[in-house]
Amino acid sequence: MRKLSLIGFSLLFISALIFVGCQNELNSPTAHHSDNYHLVKANSQIVGLAKDVNVEEWVDSESGGTLGGEATFGNYVIIPPGALSADMLLSFSLTVSNDGVLIAYVESADAAPGEHIYFENGKVSTLVVNQDWLAGYPDVAINIDTGEQYDIVPDANSFAAQLPHFSRYAWGWLE
Repeated sequence: MRKLSLIGFSLLFISALIFVGCQNELNSPTAHHSDNYHLVKANSQIVGLAKDVNVEEWVDSESGGTLGGEATFGNYVIIPPGALSADMLLSFSLTVSNDGVLIAYVESADAAPGEHIYFENGKVSTLVVNQDWLAGYPDVAINIDTGEQYDIVPDANSFAAQLPHFSRYAWGWLE
């Protein structure tokens, strides 16, 4: 009987470790919608920097790519291989709205302004924002155009969200 209890406890403990270890993995976007959210303001120290954060890169559809990084002060977007329907010139920008909210967006010269760029075969891109650029700790990434909210994963110095298309995103917390 004692041996069965020990085995049961061991299985429970291992299951708990696996669950905790998997919480920080980005798998697929989890979209939900709630009207009870507030947008996180940009850190006041980066407002001047955010006016000039814009990078353009040619992204090969077969190999994917990363927009930003060091050139955008630790903010970037990862496009996985096979996510784009064709090679594209993409622009990644960060800006601060009139009310102080940090907004990240990706556009393409091959798409109409404001048009969403959807990914092929259910693939997703990962948006990573340097936590120093936000004045508060977010719960979700919010699509500014649709109000959809995507789970975030915090890291030591950043927040990441997997997104099903390029659009305009801000960060928010839920009530």
